[in-house]
Amino acid sequence: MVLLLDLAWTRYGEFALLALALAYGLGFFIAGDRQWRRRPLQVPGGLLIALAVGMVPLIVLTLQRILGLWSPDPGLDLAAWGHSGKLPAEAATAVAGLAAILRYRFPFILCLPIAALWMLLMDGLGVAYPDAASGNLYLWATVGYAGALVAAGWAIDGRTERDLSFWLYLVGLLGLWGAMSILFADGDAAGAVYCLGSLVLMLGAVLFQRRAFAVFGGLGLAFYFIDLAERLFEDSLMFPIALSAIGIAVIAAGLWYYRHMASIEGWLGNHLPAPLRALRPARLRGDG
Repeated sequence: MVLLLDLAWTRYGEFALLALALAYGLGFFIAGDRQWRRRPLQVPGGLLIALAVGMVPLIVLTLQRILGLWSPDPGLDLAAWGHSGKLPAEAATAVAGLAAILRYRFPFILCLPIAALWMLLMDGLGVAYPDAASGNLYLWATVGYAGALVAAGWAIDGRTERDLSFWLYLVGLLGLWGAMSILFADGDAAGAVYCLGSLVLMLGAVLFQRRAFAVFGGLGLAFYFIDLAERLFEDSLMFPIALSAIGIAVIAAGLWYYRHMASIEGWLGNHLPAPLRALRPARLRGDG
């Protein structure tokens, strides 16, 4: 279907591309809505609705071209062609995605407005600050946006019928971990901060009972100790031994936590200070 879109644009121009994109979007929406109404088929229905939302940026980009609002380089392929009209397309995708998630409550749909809003933020910064790429502005903006996603996931955790917070946590933690891994890549002090942040994520896995925190916290700790081992044992036979030891230690820690998870979480429930207990999601506090 993607190849057909590309051929429609290359051979017949923007009007053919727009007609085909609209047909795809409408077809996905109608099929998804019908399946959604049949409760046993809500998963394929939700995925089809997500595909319908995914057609929005292409439709908006093509409309901009037809209306003469921007003129891309004719030598670009279909993927690169879209980069010169991104802001309206990203905004429209975010609106369409949020409307879809409010109507269908299929958690995966939430990924589309999350991604669209993140790209809108990055591209908006690029317009407002042309030299943003020369510093760390994009990375710190990602930290702020990703942190807001995690906070939003915490706010609705346990308050919705379907687990909408899963994707907010997952995408938010991915953004936080990725940006922090770059920002704190050099220097002993920066490495110590990165290690501490990874430990906080590991503790967050226990506090929030969300495995995504453990995944990114574990990756952060592993990367930190691998970097430390590389600097300590550079050009030494001890380096691969240290790598193996780190890997085994991470696996052993995961197994230990898995085996004692119930007792750890029970102990936390009885001994957490009131301020920390208040940080737990609604489903763990019993007020969801």
